[in-house]
Amino acid sequence: MFRFSTISLILCVTLVSACRGMEPQADLEQSTPVPPPTQDRLLTPTVQSHPTVSTDAAQSQIEIAVDPRTELIAIVQLLSGVDQMRVLDNSNYYRAVQDHFAAYDQHPVVTLFRDMNEAGFGFDAPFNLAIYLTDLPDMTLTQPLPEELLWRAGGSEQIEQFIEQLRDFADVTDFMGFFASQSAVYQDAVTIIETTLQDTDMVATLEAYYGMPQQSYSIVTTLLFTGRGYGIRSSSTVDGYDTFVILTPHSATSRGFAFGNQPSLESHLWHEFSHSFVNPLSEIYVDKLLESQMLGAPIDQQMRNMNYGIWLAVVNEHVVRAITTRLAYQEQGQIMGDSEREIHKSRGFIYLDAILEQLALYETSRTQYPTFADFYPQIVATFDALALDYLGGEAYLSDRTVNDVLDEAQAVTIVAPTNEDDAATQAALSDFIENYRDWFYPDAPILDDQTALQQDLSDQTLIVFGTLEGNRWLATDRDRFPFRFEGNSVIADQRYTGVNLRLITTWPHPQNPAKGMLIFTAQRAEDIIDINTVHFGSTDYLIAKGADNYAIHAGNYWKEGDVWSYGPISE
Repeated sequence: MFRFSTISLILCVTLVSACRGMEPQADLEQSTPVPPPTQDRLLTPTVQSHPTVSTDAAQSQIEIAVDPRTELIAIVQLLSGVDQMRVLDNSNYYRAVQDHFAAYDQHPVVTLFRDMNEAGFGFDAPFNLAIYLTDLPDMTLTQPLPEELLWRAGGSEQIEQFIEQLRDFADVTDFMGFFASQSAVYQDAVTIIETTLQDTDMVATLEAYYGMPQQSYSIVTTLLFTGRGYGIRSSSTVDGYDTFVILTPHSATSRGFAFGNQPSLESHLWHEFSHSFVNPLSEIYVDKLLESQMLGAPIDQQMRNMNYGIWLAVVNEHVVRAITTRLAYQEQGQIMGDSEREIHKSRGFIYLDAILEQLALYETSRTQYPTFADFYPQIVATFDALALDYLGGEAYLSDRTVNDVLDEAQAVTIVAPTNEDDAATQAALSDFIENYRDWFYPDAPILDDQTALQQDLSDQTLIVFGTLEGNRWLATDRDRFPFRFEGNSVIADQRYTGVNLRLITTWPHPQNPAKGMLIFTAQRAEDIIDINTVHFGSTDYLIAKGADNYAIHAGNYWKEGDVWSYGPISE
């Protein structure tokens, strides 16, 4: 059971140091540089609660807080009009925010936030940035940001500009004065959460299941939005990550905010905290997991509707939801477990049962698998087996996959198009091909298609870019290809319809069938730019949409000598 001792809301910013002296100190032993311990990063004024769990080894802590950094970013997001989180607009708190901040909706940080969001800095990313910042008013980075977060934000210069404008916004709006004025609202929200969780063993349950600790656990609630939550983490230490759940209320009434009943809130927190256990493991095995990305095809739209636009996110969600289902069975009973399972399956998580079957093995084999990290290769193998079944029979067994062609390549020549329709696109594509060469094959010559047609390239492995019309090398051989593009479709083993369709395929070298040729093509020439960001390699061909990082279909050809077609191997 949790034992809560709530630290009173502190309204005087000058008392920061003295008040921190009241807080439990985290273990500072670290293997890599990390931000200061979680308690030191939760700013004043905040509402903080330190429930403790008695375990055999140690006492685990959860901190519940309203954090000025995340609340500041939430207010900027509200003013920007970005609609990735539903606004909880029937609360007195929302009206107070509007009264205080609406006049600043043209501040540069609001415009910049909107632009960054359109470029990918959305959903969890702004809140993830917040946990890497020091206290207001300084708000400086405590350490370099993770590569993915930096990329989503548009690079280090844009991050610095955004932080600088956040500082200015906080200053000109007297954000900290507003934050102090809402102390009673924040205290009430924290009290509701701690009361709902008072009979739970959140940390003990998670660490027992995963067999691994985390450095710290924090629930940070933001009160302007509803319907979404995020599990985020800072960089790791020898004791795990500093983990955070960004928690939004379920609803608001005249009596305050509601966060759901104990089972629903408990399940939600299991889910969000689990991402800090599960996601780092999928990142370790990313290359192997991406070989099964064709499994995303049947559930592509359902996953996108929930903002799971890449295969690795779909894998993580399957695993996390399977684990929370198992926890529901164990901690909340058969009815709650059955309900959790059916909800996830109804939302498109069609591989859930296969993961549940593996988790049952994990739970009964803890001597062999003390931690979930020890067991995770079995999860990878499960997706591999599902992909094998999806592709049919011996789908992975090919002697001319993309990986085969690239692995055997000793002398590479790149063939570039010269006949694409639009001159600007042709120039941009040429720049991309040069960058691709410089990065992967710096010694490889780039031949234009007309020159390539006049040379003996029989001893070369060829990498060919262009549409079937824009690259004359491809155009001369197109009648032999079993695939073609028609309008908004690519015709392969079946018709695949969509915008920005791309095809990556191997093919027999026209001058020497014993040699390989790799083709990067698409409906439109502009869709070939950055085509190598699609993960490919373990099959003969792959079809993807736009710049997505997982395929809508992948498979192997039926081969009879140098005649390749779609046969029983591909479905």
